[in-house]
Amino acid sequence: MNKTKASWPIGITSRILALLALCAAASGQTNTGAIDGLVYDETLAVIPNVNVAALDETRGIERTTVTNAGGEYALAHLPPGVYTLRFEAQNFAPLTVEAFEVLVGETVTYLASLTVATAQEEVVVSAEAGRTAIETQRVHQADHIDSVRIENLPINRRDYLDLALLTPGVVNTNYIANATDRRIAPTPNSGLGIGGTAGRSNTFMIDGLDNLYNSGAVRSQISQEAVQEFQVNRSTFSAEQGGAPGGTINIV
Repeated sequence: MNKTKASWPIGITSRILALLALCAAASGQTNTGAIDGLVYDETLAVIPNVNVAALDETRGIERTTVTNAGGEYALAHLPPGVYTLRFEAQNFAPLTVEAFEVLVGETVTYLASLTVATAQEEVVVSAEAGRTAIETQRVHQADHIDSVRIENLPINRRDYLDLALLTPGVVNTNYIANATDRRIAPTPNSGLGIGGTAGRSNTFMIDGLDNLYNSGAVRSQISQEAVQEFQVNRSTFSAEQGGAPGGTINIV
């Protein structure tokens, strides 16, 4: 007997769009990330009152919430890291999502599908199943430099900010300034030209706090070993990361 895969009905599609708008308004963060999404069953009907938990076992961090009447959930202000997601609801098999990575400044949408429990069973999946590939809540252009690249890529002067040059639209303005250049000299502690702007036009944040002089230089050059990751926001970034005509470097 052939089975036809259920298609998304108009009602649940509108709920997804409403969820994205709600989380876009409530997901303001600088040094944290967020997870949101929708929980539904095999018939694509939304499931309310689902217990949702995000656990980072290495640091003992846990955040919990419950889906609303529309099956929507949101976990905000999560420190960047790798989490295990767990969904539990009456009459449904628990769902565990392993190795779910949250990056700084990112809101990740995860659509969870629960199956009716026929026995004492549990469903375990990888983080890629159900995770959206595009961060639909934000319109900013940003890239992440993670701990793997910070620890393993060769860096001159061990200045981890040089790794920002690996991202699109970022150049080293220290090398284009000379005696005939009429522009204001770029600052020696950053020198990152983002989107065609000068090295003085950026904002630097460490753990959500401003970390720059009025001249646009980084106030404190912390050790490379102390940096977990950082985000390079190039344009159209949100208001909580404003204050710069160039870009914002969001360091954790």
